Amino acid sequence: MQLNYRMHFCMIEQNITTEGKHLTGCSEPISNSELIGFNIVRKAVCVWSAFTLKIDVVLNCWHQKMYNVTGKNLIMTEIVKSVDVEMMMNVESEKPGDEMHEQAIEEYRRKLAEYADVETRLKEIRIHVNSLKEEYDKTENDLKALQSVGQIVGEVLKQLTEDKFIVKATNGPRYVVGCRRSIDKKKLIQGTRVALDMTTLTIMRQLPREVDPLVYNMSHEDPGDISYTMIGGLAEQIRQLREVVELPLTNPDLFIRVGIDPPKGCLLYGPPGTGKTLLARAVASQLECNFLKVVSSAIVDKYIGESARMIREMFNYARDHQPCIIFMDEIDAIGGRRFSEGTSADREIQRTLMELLNQMDGFDALGKVKIIMATNRPDTLDPALLRPGRLDRKIEIPLPNEQARLDIIKIHAKPITKKGIIDFESVVKLSDGFSGADLRNVCTEAGLLAIRGERDYVTEEDFMKAVRKVGEAKKLESKLDYKPPYFATVGDIASLIRKEHQNVCSVQFYTCDNLRYAYSAPFESLLKSTFYLRINDSVHLVQVPPDFYEKLLETRSTDVVRLMELFGTAQKSNENTITENLKLLKEELQPLENKLQILSEKARLKSKRLMWLGLGFLGIQAGILARFTWWEYSWDVMEPVTYFVTYGSMLFSYCYFLLTRESNEYPSVDKRLSMSFTYKAADRHGFDFKRYNELKENCRQLEEELRQLRRQRSMIFKA
Repeated sequence: MQLNYRMHFCMIEQNITTEGKHLTGCSEPISNSELIGFNIVRKAVCVWSAFTLKIDVVLNCWHQKMYNVTGKNLIMTEIVKSVDVEMMMNVESEKPGDEMHEQAIEEYRRKLAEYADVETRLKEIRIHVNSLKEEYDKTENDLKALQSVGQIVGEVLKQLTEDKFIVKATNGPRYVVGCRRSIDKKKLIQGTRVALDMTTLTIMRQLPREVDPLVYNMSHEDPGDISYTMIGGLAEQIRQLREVVELPLTNPDLFIRVGIDPPKGCLLYGPPGTGKTLLARAVASQLECNFLKVVSSAIVDKYIGESARMIREMFNYARDHQPCIIFMDEIDAIGGRRFSEGTSADREIQRTLMELLNQMDGFDALGKVKIIMATNRPDTLDPALLRPGRLDRKIEIPLPNEQARLDIIKIHAKPITKKGIIDFESVVKLSDGFSGADLRNVCTEAGLLAIRGERDYVTEEDFMKAVRKVGEAKKLESKLDYKPPYFATVGDIASLIRKEHQNVCSVQFYTCDNLRYAYSAPFESLLKSTFYLRINDSVHLVQVPPDFYEKLLETRSTDVVRLMELFGTAQKSNENTITENLKLLKEELQPLENKLQILSEKARLKSKRLMWLGLGFLGIQAGILARFTWWEYSWDVMEPVTYFVTYGSMLFSYCYFLLTRESNEYPSVDKRLSMSFTYKAADRHGFDFKRYNELKENCRQLEEELRQLRRQRSMIFKA
């Protein structure tokens, strides 16, 4: 039986290989995949004795799926018919066992898997052949270009017919030329640069847009592999920038569904070293798009019209290489306010600004070109540049607060080899007013100290020394820029405030007698809306918006430390007064009060020259000071202040009170003494806070004994 099947299939196979064209009626021989299918059928027939009637249904389904696809299915149909006839004739005569039945089905499944694998490999080969063909065409074009005498660069002016174009050559004349078949004619629009054959003037290839070398160098500025986790303390600014730049590029459908136009660009402004450039690089790195870093001062050229041409080249390159982000740093170099008078250089800068405004109005808001500008002087920019529709969002990058400084210094200190546990919170408390660049400099200085000590690791002491060193440099910078205000009259104060700070609402004046009635308002609301000035016998409350008041307090600790230096080193407490009895203690109070009055008088005289906005009452005497604070604080807050005045440094207590009275919270004295200005002052003057707390506790015990004695005396008198 099996021999008959083999002889039959051998005859069919011979007919397929020798007379394939005659059997199929096609003009090409049978393919390898069809031979594989034929072999599968032949092997299945060889084990026919293991099949039952169910295998006939499976084979029929398989025949329909595998061999009714191509034009050569006549051969397979003939094979299947001949096999089915002989199999049906012998179904009843042979009853295979269950084991052989399972083996045949398993073999059948394996062959199907092999066939699917072959089809997959064949598809990959076809794709590879197409890519090789494209590479072959490109190589052939390059060889022809190298073998030719040369090519003429031209510009397409107009398309006449499907194959004819009017091209203007670079040397001047215009030609009606043809085009190669391999070039996509739909891309040959007006203004396209092409290469023409030297002899036939046929368009050989399409050339990219001509790019200025300066713009080309800008495009090769690598933003680096920067992630948002490498930026600390700017979570809100990152969210706002991603809404403006990243969201329109990744999900423009959101704006279309809502029915709004996304912003075209944004402005980053803030002090130097706060991370404006780093933030723009992070956005470009996360989006994986083209990045144009433009230095605004490099655009300005001495020749008339060159700066405006550079702006046009820059925006044209960005449109051709979308998605693209244009980052213009130091935009105040070309974006300053325009004025009628000036030199020719000033007029050239104004023409550059007008071209920039024109280009910003030209590109689509939903396009994949976004612009980011950065500056340290937003007040000098032209209003036309800042209007909505050009720079829709202005994002302030401020100096980091204490928590932000802690995050930044941890990021910069992460790759440093450290030994032991480092208390970064103590380091941050000594870095008041530092920017992100200053904190990175602190880590660098700590590493240099470790190298100087011939060590491979950095300790906590290195960080403390480094932050003090950088703080001294910052202090020198602030002294050079600091100009103590001096006011002669009240009118000078009001005029200067209105001139320098246009957001001041009004100026109100209160004398010392009426000041207590001003405090009848809620203290929190009064704190957020006013700051105080003192001249002679008047205290002036200047009402300003809350955000303006918070900005004034950024340099509070720096000015307090500077004021303490002018008064000299603080005096330490006298330990003998604690061990004496109550009588001696009362006798010691009088000279201390006299000394406090002398220091208060000095502070009043100094405040006329060293007065600054927001510091507080530097010229009010101690009696008035204590009387005003009684309505503002409870005894829990006044008690440490009173002991601080009596047994501590007069100057320390004065500054301590000034900072405490302008706080919205009322923390304990230990927490308040951990402020940054206290750390700075203690480090500079060597004030022992631990000893001060011991003296304060002893004084409290003495007062408790005094109260007990008075209570016993009253009981004795009653008895």
